[in-house]
Amino acid sequence: MSIMNSEEYWNSRFSKNDWEKNDGRGQTEYFARMLCENLPEWLSQEIIDNNYSICDLGCAEGDSLPVLRSTFEKNPLYGEDFSEAAIQAASRSYPQYIFSQANIFEPEGKPKYPVIICSNVIEHLTELTTALNSIVKRSSLYTIIVAPFREPKGVIAEHENQLYTNSFPLKIDKQRLIYAKSINCASKYYLFEQLLLVYSLEEKNNFTLDYLVEDVKSNSFFNQEKIWNSEKEALIASHQKQLDLLIASHQKQLDIQNEEIGQLKSNINYLNSDNQALSKKNEEWKLKHDNLYAYSCKIDGELSYIKKLKSYKIAIKFLLPIEKNLRRIQNKGFRIKYQVKHRQCKALLAELFSPAIQVHKKLSYKLQRKHLLKALERDLKNKEVIILPPTIDWHMPLFQRPQQLALAYSKKENIKVLFITKNIKYDSVPLLEKANSNLWLCNEEYIDEVIPHLKAAQEKIISISWTLNKTYCEKIKPAKIIYEYIDELEVFYGYGPEMEKDHKKFIETADVTVCTATKLYNQVYNIAKNPIISTNAGDYDFFSKTGNYEINKTIRNRLSGYDCVIGYYGALAKWFDYNLIKEVAEKKKNWLWILVGVNYDYSLNASGIDRFSNIIYIDPQPYKELPSFLKAFDIATIPFIINEITLSTSPVKLFEYMAAKKPIIASKMPECLKYKSVNTYNNVDEFISIAETIMKLQQDDPYWKQLQLDAENNTWDKKTDEILAALKHSKKEK
Repeated sequence: MSIMNSEEYWNSRFSKNDWEKNDGRGQTEYFARMLCENLPEWLSQEIIDNNYSICDLGCAEGDSLPVLRSTFEKNPLYGEDFSEAAIQAASRSYPQYIFSQANIFEPEGKPKYPVIICSNVIEHLTELTTALNSIVKRSSLYTIIVAPFREPKGVIAEHENQLYTNSFPLKIDKQRLIYAKSINCASKYYLFEQLLLVYSLEEKNNFTLDYLVEDVKSNSFFNQEKIWNSEKEALIASHQKQLDLLIASHQKQLDIQNEEIGQLKSNINYLNSDNQALSKKNEEWKLKHDNLYAYSCKIDGELSYIKKLKSYKIAIKFLLPIEKNLRRIQNKGFRIKYQVKHRQCKALLAELFSPAIQVHKKLSYKLQRKHLLKALERDLKNKEVIILPPTIDWHMPLFQRPQQLALAYSKKENIKVLFITKNIKYDSVPLLEKANSNLWLCNEEYIDEVIPHLKAAQEKIISISWTLNKTYCEKIKPAKIIYEYIDELEVFYGYGPEMEKDHKKFIETADVTVCTATKLYNQVYNIAKNPIISTNAGDYDFFSKTGNYEINKTIRNRLSGYDCVIGYYGALAKWFDYNLIKEVAEKKKNWLWILVGVNYDYSLNASGIDRFSNIIYIDPQPYKELPSFLKAFDIATIPFIINEITLSTSPVKLFEYMAAKKPIIASKMPECLKYKSVNTYNNVDEFISIAETIMKLQQDDPYWKQLQLDAENNTWDKKTDEILAALKHSKKEK
């Protein structure tokens, strides 16, 4: 790739709005429409019928995706471009789609898509063969390429090469050319022809090229077809030879197996004789069993007769309780006699008055419960109550989304919150308990006792994030349902077909479906009644005071001698990039890593980070202690591996880092790319380069203002405002 078409060149064009000035957006839309209009009808229909995912490689600022949406209304759409400036612009313009930065020449480790589109890209690349092979590797079914065709040399300076039919092989990797069409696209955007090519897996389609090539006046493809047919015949002959050898080998194995079968038959005959002896023994035991069963039935009959007698019923009803009480009185008498004999006055008094004490305790407990339920009823009267079914304990050290939402809702006017807890580990709520003036904690065990008192509320709203809590909707019968789609279902306990079914039902029926990531939103936007994107957030009031904390004593004396402290807190799991941490630690021995959190899936044990003296692991810490660790961080990081889970992850810690005014470096997760204050990396060297740049930032650098702005725009108060506004909008629609 020449300097003209380098990443720096295109970043400059996109960041300086040169692309918009030259109507690059209009050009992208034009070629996208041309593609949709000229695709074979059978291919378009197959893509629609099977809901194939489509990715536009070289999407620029993403203007092709809305055009594609007009044809492929329900298909998941993605965009990739090697220019970071282009991807940032695309994410801002079209937040409903997922965009990511990627280089065409680096397909390894990148996700595959059933359909790949690469429109007006390859003419910019000098390494054409390498580029075509790399593009095809990103496709699992179809590769669609659009490029200038028979363009005069030197017309457009950015076009590195001129493309003809002999520029494209009949086969690329495991895909074969199945369709070609020349398109005259004379317009203000382009004066010459465009060539539309479709490659497909050989095993998927058996088309012949002679009737699939349209309006391409060249024999190059047909010559290649002949070559390919001869290669095919040679390959068949080779495979036949291998098949013959395989058959011979299998025949030999079959002979050996026949010998083994003969041996097994003789063993079977031996076992049959043993089986006959065992059958005789079994008959003897069966006879004994039948005799015992007959005796048991006789005894059962006699017992049934006794139980029907009036004398038995009288004994059970009157005499047995008397006997139990007499025994209790007798034991009490023995205890009193012993206490008098040994002058145990205190124990004697307790023994004498214990019946009265027990009665008093029971009465007090019942009165207390009645008082609490009445207090709840009075508090909820004529108010909107938002109910959060049990997910985690309220007093769990690390505050998560359910707790943060409950707190934020409780700050709203005319809203009360009921947070239901299972009392798993950190809670010990007896029946009801007040967390603040507008927020009640409720023990799940007694929810049936509490529900009747919810009738006093003006309106009951349930906010559910775990489909296993569906029974609460049946019990409470809320007026409105908020369904929180916060993660891929695979991460939840109890994942399976039943959860998938319930998930779909909630999406279809909930008054508001809250998606914490664009990827999740794309999955539901066409089936949900009222879907919104509302990411996670940070407790700004709490974390903005990080500077007032003392550095935690656990790490205070371990910071000296290091030029930079890089920190992380949260779960350490399979999606955590241990390799990146180790490589940076190896290259930068004067940098200290501090990792605070739970060893979620025990992946930490096999990570090998314990071999590094400049990597410190700290066990999970209480939520209130996190700022004392954050205070020590020069840089806060989220080094997650990009996979199906992290593509839809909106990390809460991201916004807490912002509030604490800590510079951030994160992997290129779509939900991190949305914010200007988040620095993202592709590899280890880029991570190190970004960190070195951050350490040189001055106090008046504009970065700090951007960090502050992103923090203030992503608080839990604002997120709950978004959700309640969507809920209000849903009411108006009805």
